[in-house]
This record gives sequence, C-alpha cells and structure tokens, in this order.
Amino acid sequence: MLTSQENRRHSPADGALLALLLLVALSLRLMDLNWDAGHFAHPDERFIVMVTQTVEWPKRWQDLFNPRQSGLNPFSRPDGSGVRQPEHFAYGHFPVYLLKGITSGLQALWRPAAHLFGAGSGVALFLRRMTDFTQMTMTGRVLSALFDTASIVVAYALGRRLFGRWAGLLAAGLLVFTVMDIQLAHFYAVDSLLAFFVTLTLYWLVRYVQDGERKAALWAGAAFALAVASKSSAAPLALPWAAAFLLRERRRAGGQSQRGSACDMLASAAVGAVTFALVSPYVLLDLKMFLSSVGFEGQMVRGVVDLPYTRQYRNTPAFLYPVLMQLRWGMGWLPGLLAFAGLLWATARQGWRAWERQPLEPETIVLAWALPYFLITGSFMVKFMRYMAPLIPVMLVLGSGLIVHLGRRWRRLAIGAAVLVLLYAVLWSAAFTSIYRRPFTREAASQWIYRNIPPGKVITTEEWDDLIPYPTIVDGTYRSPEQYTVVSFPLQEPDDLRKVDMLVRNLTEADYVIVSSNRFYGWLPRMRSTYPLSNAYYEMLFKGQLGFELVQQFTSYPTLGPWQFRDDHADESFTVYDHPKVMIFKKTQPLPPEQLRAMFISALGSGAQAGGDRSLLLPVALDRMPIRGDFGWNAWATDGLPAIVFWWLVATILGLAAWPLLHWLVGDLWAGGWPLSRVLGLLLVGYATWLPSSLGLPANRAILMACAALLLLFVAVLVSRRRASALAAFLRGHWRELVAAEAIALVAYLAWTGVRVLNPDLWHPWWGGERPMEMGFLLGILKSGRFPPYDPFYAGGYINYYYYGLYLVSCLVKLTGIVPEVAFNLALAYFYSLTVAAAATLGASLARHHKATAGLCAAAFVGLIGNVDGGLQLVRRWGEQGTQAFGANLPLLGWLPRLLLGLYRVIAHAAPVPNYDFWGPTRVIPDTINEFPFFSFLYGDLHPHILDMPVVLFGLALAYSLLRRLTANENRRAELSPSPLASVTTVALLAFLAGGAIATNTWDAPLLLAGLALVALLAWRGRSWRELRFLAGALFMAGVAAVVLFLPFLTYYKAPPGGLGLTRAGSPLLHFLRIWGFFALASLGMSLLTLARARSARGVVGFISLALRHWRRLPQVLDLA
Repeated sequence: MLTSQENRRHSPADGALLALLLLVALSLRLMDLNWDAGHFAHPDERFIVMVTQTVEWPKRWQDLFNPRQSGLNPFSRPDGSGVRQPEHFAYGHFPVYLLKGITSGLQALWRPAAHLFGAGSGVALFLRRMTDFTQMTMTGRVLSALFDTASIVVAYALGRRLFGRWAGLLAAGLLVFTVMDIQLAHFYAVDSLLAFFVTLTLYWLVRYVQDGERKAALWAGAAFALAVASKSSAAPLALPWAAAFLLRERRRAGGQSQRGSACDMLASAAVGAVTFALVSPYVLLDLKMFLSSVGFEGQMVRGVVDLPYTRQYRNTPAFLYPVLMQLRWGMGWLPGLLAFAGLLWATARQGWRAWERQPLEPETIVLAWALPYFLITGSFMVKFMRYMAPLIPVMLVLGSGLIVHLGRRWRRLAIGAAVLVLLYAVLWSAAFTSIYRRPFTREAASQWIYRNIPPGKVITTEEWDDLIPYPTIVDGTYRSPEQYTVVSFPLQEPDDLRKVDMLVRNLTEADYVIVSSNRFYGWLPRMRSTYPLSNAYYEMLFKGQLGFELVQQFTSYPTLGPWQFRDDHADESFTVYDHPKVMIFKKTQPLPPEQLRAMFISALGSGAQAGGDRSLLLPVALDRMPIRGDFGWNAWATDGLPAIVFWWLVATILGLAAWPLLHWLVGDLWAGGWPLSRVLGLLLVGYATWLPSSLGLPANRAILMACAALLLLFVAVLVSRRRASALAAFLRGHWRELVAAEAIALVAYLAWTGVRVLNPDLWHPWWGGERPMEMGFLLGILKSGRFPPYDPFYAGGYINYYYYGLYLVSCLVKLTGIVPEVAFNLALAYFYSLTVAAAATLGASLARHHKATAGLCAAAFVGLIGNVDGGLQLVRRWGEQGTQAFGANLPLLGWLPRLLLGLYRVIAHAAPVPNYDFWGPTRVIPDTINEFPFFSFLYGDLHPHILDMPVVLFGLALAYSLLRRLTANENRRAELSPSPLASVTTVALLAFLAGGAIATNTWDAPLLLAGLALVALLAWRGRSWRELRFLAGALFMAGVAAVVLFLPFLTYYKAPPGGLGLTRAGSPLLHFLRIWGFFALASLGMSLLTLARARSARGVVGFISLALRHWRRLPQVLDLA
C-alpha cells in the first residue's frame, strides 16, 4: 500500500529522534574498537587488511591494465622476491580500495601535520602510521561502524516510504540495538558495507516505483553495483532491480509508458556497469581468476570442498539453523520473531493481492530480494551468521510494517508490542556489549600464562586456531610465546592410528594443554561417527581422565546485571572472535604412554566408521540429553474404565479447542467438520512442542504440551467470540449431525477398546508383529528431551524412522498420564475411531441427500469391510461342509446350494465350524502384502500407515471443501466461505498435513499433494492460463512449505537405499478383483449415476447395451488376463 505523502513527510521531531538514535548507534558500534588489544582475532579481517596492504599503484602506467603486473589487482600478491603471483580473493574489491584510499590519503597529510604541529607530535605520528597494519585495521573498523550506522538511516527512509513514519522509526530503533549488527561493526569484514548498499539499493528502487524519478533509477544502479563490488552474494539484487521496472511499467499510463520504463532501465544498467567497472576493474580484466575464486567459494558454502573451518556446519539443518541462531543470538527472540513474522506477513499479503489480481505494492521489491536470498543462502551447508546480515534491515522494516498494520485495528496492542520488542532489543544489546567492557579473554589468558607458567614449559595449541599466549606486554615487559616449547594438535585430521600416536606423544610431552576456543570441541559431537577419537579426547580431557586438571578458564558471557547468558552453544562465529572461552589444563598426574594409547585405541575402535555426512548417531551424547519421566503420572486412571474415559475426555478437549478454527475453514462439511477436530487439535499441540524439541530445545515435556493445549483453547475462545452468531446458528440447525458424528466416533472407540481388551498383549512369539519395536520407539520418544529421539535398539543412535505418528501418541500419553503399556492399546482404539469418524465426515459431505446414511456407509467401508477375498473364503469353507456333488451341475450358482447345505449341517452339529484364515485376505497376490484398515487395526501394530490414516482422510476432506469453494458460483462461494482468507489457510493446512505425512508415513505425502494438485486443476477449468500459472506457483509453494515445516525430521532421516521404477510383472485380473472388486463396482455405479444425472443418459445406455451384447466374451477376457 502506498502511504500518503503526509505520512512520508519527515518532521523535525522525527529528525531529532532519528539523530538521537544515530548517536546511540554510533556509540554502541564505536565502543572499544580495540577490543582484542591489537591482536586482530578475526581471520577474515586480518586477510582483507593484509591484501589491502599489498595493493599499490603500479610503477608504470602501462601495467595498469595488465592483471598479472598491476599492483592494484587483489587477485595477485607479491611473493618473497616482490614478483606478484595470482591468488584467490573471494571478497569484493570495493572495501579494499576504499580502505586503501582513505588510509593512503590520510597518510599523505602527515607532512603538513608535521609542519604545523611538529614531526614528533601525536597527530603527525598518527597520520604517518596510517598504512601500518594496526592503523589500517582500526580505520577499517571505524568504516564498518559508520556504514552500519548509515544503514539505520536508510532503513528508516525505506520503512517511512513503505509503511509510514512510525514504521521507519521503529525499524531504525530496532536496528540500532540489533546485536548482530553491533558485533559486525567491530570487524572490518565486508558485511556492514554489503548490508548498507543492499538496503540503499532497495530504497532507491522503492522510490523509483512510487515516484517514477529517473534519478532514483540511476542511484539504484550505482548502489547495486557497489553492493556487488562489496560481495558477489549481492547478485540476487538483480531480481528486485528488474521487478522495480516491471512494477513501474504497470503503474504508468499513456502510450509512452513502455519506452519510458525501458529508458530508465537502460540508464540504470549503464550507471551500474560504469560504477562497477570503476570500483572493481580487475573483476573484468582478470575474469578467469574472479570466476575461479567465486567458484571455489560456491563449492565451500555447498560443502563440496571440505575445510576445517566449515565442518562445524555438518549435520546442521538448512534454513532452520540460521533462523534459530538469529532468533537466539543475532537479533534476539522478540525482534527476530517480529522480523520473520514481517517477512511472512508481507509475502502472504502480496500473494493474496496477486491472487485477487490487485496491483502489487512496492514492498514486493523488498520481497524480491529477501525471499530468493534467504532460499539461496539458507540452503548452504556453511551457515555463518553474518550471511544473514543483508536481510536484517529489510526484515526489521517489514516487521515494523506489520506492527503499524496491526495498529490500525488494535492500536494499544500494537503500541505495547512495539515497546516490548524495542525494550527487549535494548536489554539484549546492553547484555551483549558488556563483552566490550571487559578484557579480551585471550589477552587475559595470555597475561595469566606469562605470570603463572615458567618459561621452558611445554604448552599445546590446536591447529586452525589462534596460538595462546599472544605476544604482549606484561608488567611493562614484552613477552613472547617463544619462551615456551609449543606442540601442535592437528585435531582436524582424520581419526586413525597416526592420530593416536600424535595424541600420546604430545600429551606425554606437554605440561599444559591450552584450549583457546570451542572451535573444535563445539562441533565434534555432531560428527561422532567421523571423529570418535577426537570426541573421546575432549571428553576425557574435560573429565580429568588424561592426567590434566583445569586450573584456569576465561569467559566473557553477555551479562545484564546479575544475569549471565551462557552462549557456549551459539554459532561458533558468534563467540570465537570477540569473546571465546579459553581453558588451561595443567598436568597433575602423568599417565604412562601405554595407558594413554590403550584409552585412545579403545575410543577409536568403539566409534563408527567414517561415512557420509549423515551419521545415525545422536547429535548429542545420550548422557548429555535431558531424559524425561513426565509420563505415567495419573495414579487414578491406570487401567480399566477410568483410563478409557480419561483418554477420551482429554482427546475431546483437544477437539473442542480446534473446532472453532476448523469450522471457520470447513464449516460446509458434514457436522461442521467436528469429527476432524480431534485430529487437528492433536496435530497442532504436537507440532507446537515437536518443533522446538527438534531445534535443540528440551521442549518435549508434558507441561509444555499442556500449555500449548491451553493456548489453543484460548485461541478457540477468541475465535468463538468473533464468530459467536455463526457458531450458534450452526448448533441450532445441525445439532443432530453433531450428535450423530459423536456417536459414530464414540461407538468406534468403545468397540475397538473392547477388541483390545480381548487381546491386550503387546508381545507374542509369532503373532506379536511389530508391537515390541513400536513400544520401544514410543518409550524412546517419551523419554527424549529433544529430537531426534534416541533409539532404544541402537546404543548412541537416534530413531531413523518416520516416528511422528508415534510422537503424536506420546503427546496423548503425557497429557493423560496413563502408563504406556495401557496407552498403547487405547491409542489403537482411538486412531481407529479417528479413522472411522473422518471417513464418515468425508462420505456424508460427498452425499447430496441422506448424509447420515452415507456417512455410516463410508465408515463401514473404511473401518469394517475388507476385500472380497474374505467373503469368498467364507463361501468356500462353509460350502466345504456341504456335499461336494450337491448342486455341481448348476452353472455359476453351484456354490449356493453347497453353502446353504454347509450352514445347515453346522447348525445341526453335523459338521464342525470351519476355521477362518484371517491372514489369507492380506496375501491375495503371492509375495505381496494386501492389508486393509480392519486387518491392520485388528492385528494391533501401531504402524505408521495406521497412524496416518486419519490425517490422510482429513486432508482429503479439506481438499474436497476447498474444491467446492473454488468451483462454486459467486453466491454459493460466499455461502460456503464468508472469508477468502479461509481458502488460503486451508491450502496452508494441507501443506502442513503433507509435511506431517512425510514424518508419519512418507508415502502418503505425495497423495496429499496430488490431491491438492487435482483441486488446482479442477478449479482452473474454464479459466485463463495466467491463473493456471498462479495455481501452479501456489502448489509449488505448498510443497516447499510441507518440506520446510518438517525440515528438522528430513535433516536427520536417512532413507534406506532404494529407488523407483516400473515393474514388468502384472497382477492377474481375478486377483485385482478379489482385492478391489467391491469398491470398483461401487465406484463404477457412482460414475454411471453421475453421468446419468449430467444428462448423458444416451451414452450410459449405449455403454450398458454394448456390455450386455458381448457379455459372453467375459471368460475369454478373464482368461487372457
């Protein structure tokens, strides 16, 4: 929405408040720029400054265009003899030239300063040393702080243009106190510059779309070029750049519109190309080296190239890991949630406008950058937190827009939310910046080492990490690590016997072991199968089992008053540069080399063989996982009738909590969708605790599940109050349907509970099925504090299985407090009830008349009737009790007299009751499994395909309701769905169900997505190709959402080797009819009836006539089959 000109006007009060915010921002970003005491602990910063020092103007102007000779080329650096050699450089060239130009220009002023103030004055000396490594680094940090502060101004301007002055001010305020930005401003890496130029480009593009100024297009081209010149990852800015001209084209009027937009686009591209050529000339002159550098970085971030400093991201979930790190540390929970909520809100809003064929708003420009960049960067194997820096300003702008949008309806709520989020950001930034008010931990450790460890001692260091102690001044005396003997631990090398020898040798020689950060021990537990020895080394070192004792450690956690925030488990890049944890161990009990070797070889032998990235071992050792025992707490309902009643009561409460929302979505279904509400309630409560548990939080707790249920009840009350009249009218008019639906569900539950009472055993020597495995998995899920849950059948491993259905059962086990062995049987009865009720709902909704009868039939067809083979077996076996010759001469009906005679003989006790082979109907086709729901529930396995049945039926019911709304005429559509948002929410819920099916019974997920695709295809009939493209895009987004919602499961799940292919072996037609004959006949009858009702009676009569004329050929057809 275009804000009004008054709303975009910059008032003096806004200027004063913005100036105050900038002063605060600058003070936070310039706070203790020498935080590392001149040791320059950031490796990227060191590298950029070193390259900048080698950049110089060529001695001959002819060498300026020779990339191999020019000193201005960052892709070449001088070797020991001064000859420049080609080298990779993955960063943009503009930050290098900017820093070199400023420092060289300031150094050129030292002579005038010496003339004015004297050669020995502080000013002259300061300027003379500007190109020294230290001064150049400090200048770079000042530049980072200035650019990051300037990003606040641009974010304010962007928010003001998109959503108004309050959105701009709130976005600026949040960005001032964003911890990620404050931290990055303390390094001269390229991230602060990149974020500034990205935000600036988006601002000028939005301004161009709104005002149509050509100068805005020109400035956008220049800013785009500077962003790419800062880092090539800004290349996706091409998408919003192109989108801006397309949007502006649609807003123009008159015959000259197309030419005007084309001219603006060409002018912007020309300015961008010239700007890029000026600030990054050697990208063009040394294109091969540029492509090689960028290609290597691409392989690195995708995990193709294995480097020690990227292994920390192995086995971390794509998308979710960077989001979680930003929420927990980079932005903080409340600002982060607001930022991502703003992104989702803006995406949904513009998607809805596209659906309604309304003009897209300028915020589409921001989305055209944020969404592709997040999808690209979030998919990387390497996930440094700074990769999200270019998204933070624009996401905070969108989040601020969301607050302003909410304020139009709920002013007080919006103001309260804005104050709360801003206060949280202030407090979190205050806590984080406390690290800059304390000594750098490595410097403090170095001071301690020089004062407490005598010269000549043997100390250790770890390769790919900084050597401690640093060279430094101690008590007025320069001290250097050269006074010690240093032995190195190459812990990044493969675990083998050579590494055992190295560890034994170094530990035998060492007097002190120094661990200067968590660079290695922080990520090693995620790769236990690859590094069993290294993991064991750290575990034994920390437990004091190697003869070394922890004598000193240095930490600098974010602190706010008495509260300390331990960030040991944060992303390595968040802690290892400016506040790493340093530990010093002293040898107190020397161990014989033989003992050390035996310990390490034992650890090496017990570890799994190194394999692919995905190990089946737990990401955290089992003894470090929180173990839950919060189940079986209900002493009243341990078994019998109390357990049966209490289980149903809790399930009904979940259904009541979900029904108001479900009625809003699919109130047109039979009984208002009430029979499906228990499924939805369980799914929502389960997901609310499963997701944080899968993201590493110990959230698999009964109390949190109860809180989620209470929150759902609270939402139900709010929805009920808003739709009180609609719900009351429905209850008055359809209470009989509700009673009938509840009766079907309750009867099914009680009936199948009776079946389980007759055979409650969970184990049997040959009829036990998979119940022992499922019971073990259920107990593993119940006891696991976080997911993936531990596997009780695989020591140290996790359940590599689609366990989500069992997890939903575990939710009910914890909420009811019923012991698992009783709950197992109740779950079988309950999921049978859910399946029958969902089938009844779908069947009754499909019928035009006699809905209750149709619902009962559907419930019976799904829950009771199996295949035809069961009936044929009865006819055959009871007929065998009659006389074999009786009725043999009757054509086709010879079985009937034999059956009647057999029944008579059994009733007269002249023949025994024949046995019934309940296993036979499930093996109609040899060497295959042909189960049906009745058998599956009767056999009693809590198998994934059982647990997913109600979910699939729920999804089909949603798809049918959605199809009715999309294909109805305007009047009928308004009657079926008062709110168009219900259709969008239904699609989102279908995506959620498909994602749940992935983790519950994977093969059902394509079925649900195929159902959604069929809905889209049927809804498109008679519409334009443009709408087909939109429906295809919506379907694609639903599939993506299904995967993203359950990405934590997919991250760890490793499917067994296999594949898909066509089989040449066909099934005999008679076998097919024995399985599907009844249902095929019913479907054929329904199809013929539908055709007749569609006034196609002539075709129907013709088809029947053809079949009757040639019925004698049926045996030949069957014989050919």
